[in-house]
Amino acid sequence: MEQKTLSWYYEHKEYFMVTAHRGASFEFPENTFLAMEKAVEAGADMIEFDLRGTADNIPVLLHDDTIDRTSDGTGKPEDYTLAELKKFNFSHYLQGARRSTPVYDAIPIPAFEEILAAFRDKVCMNIQTYARNPETLANVCSLFREYDMYDRGYLTIDPEYVEAVRTLDPEIELCVTRGWQDRSSPENLRLCKDKNSLGTDLTIGLVENHIWAGGGEFSKKGVYFNPNIPTEENFCMPHNKKINGVV
Repeated sequence: MEQKTLSWYYEHKEYFMVTAHRGASFEFPENTFLAMEKAVEAGADMIEFDLRGTADNIPVLLHDDTIDRTSDGTGKPEDYTLAELKKFNFSHYLQGARRSTPVYDAIPIPAFEEILAAFRDKVCMNIQTYARNPETLANVCSLFREYDMYDRGYLTIDPEYVEAVRTLDPEIELCVTRGWQDRSSPENLRLCKDKNSLGTDLTIGLVENHIWAGGGEFSKKGVYFNPNIPTEENFCMPHNKKINGVV
């Protein structure tokens, strides 16, 4: 079956999109190639992952600002080249707990390009970019362009970096958001509108009732919902609130 594009999802508002947050990250180590592969196999419409940079300005998949929680290494990813980072095992965190021994014998950190090469034609991508170094950010945009991701993905970024990305490539769609504790605030939603953000990402427990009703006013394409705690009640709530998808 032909992969659905972002344009298809935008045109079919009745379709409820499911995004795999950091891949299939409950059953498999987050932000790894394995987690992305399993999410695609399970039928996710979109995979979400986080990018940071290495010492040689290569964008890699990592959420935290250090590798301590998820690997057997320590320090910031910027302290290592990609080749050095590849020596660590990134399967030390699973199902909400740090593991003293790895879940798998060898799970290397994936580079952004590895994910693009493997899954570009299979799934859309929400690319949360924490890469702050100008060279790394330029490499993110360059790879996005090289793999023609314009109708298959977008960058989720802090408002501070909107102009930098738009200078590098004004055609890249952006989801503008602050940290998870602030992204559902009226102030952040107004900022989304000001920055012409394609979507908003609301987090349960932090959303006031009037925001549920008016969230769509603040974004170009839709409102997406992060249930935070994956209970049946939380996953049913977006349908009741006329939300466009779940992360």
